[in-house]
Amino acid sequence: MPKTTLVTPGAITQDEDSEEEEEDSMYHKSTPNDTPQNDPLRTFLDKLQLGNYHHTIVNSGWNLDLLVNAYSDTPESTAELKTVFRNDWKMTLQESIRLITALKTEKTARGNVEGNDTRENALPEGVNH
Repeated sequence: MPKTTLVTPGAITQDEDSEEEEEDSMYHKSTPNDTPQNDPLRTFLDKLQLGNYHHTIVNSGWNLDLLVNAYSDTPESTAELKTVFRNDWKMTLQESIRLITALKTEKTARGNVEGNDTRENALPEGVNH
């Protein structure tokens, strides 16, 4: 028996196989081909061999700047981030530790490059905040 398809005027039709592939692709973790080449988060994660988490992280509303800014070298901050990485993003303990370490390194590098000194006495005397 031939299959019947309802078509809305002006709609683009596609066969069932391609529709199925599209649905499947929504549930896959991201691949290097589905993000821009200059995505700093993708580059950062790929260096850590964590690129397969890119889609999950982006869908959670995070980017590299937010991750770096969220990192603070305190046990509480580290514990909070590990909870997000492990529970929300389903990373292994080793992966979460690797990401925490990389964020610490990145934050330190940015601080040295950008001169981010948050201490009250960071400015020379006589210069107002």
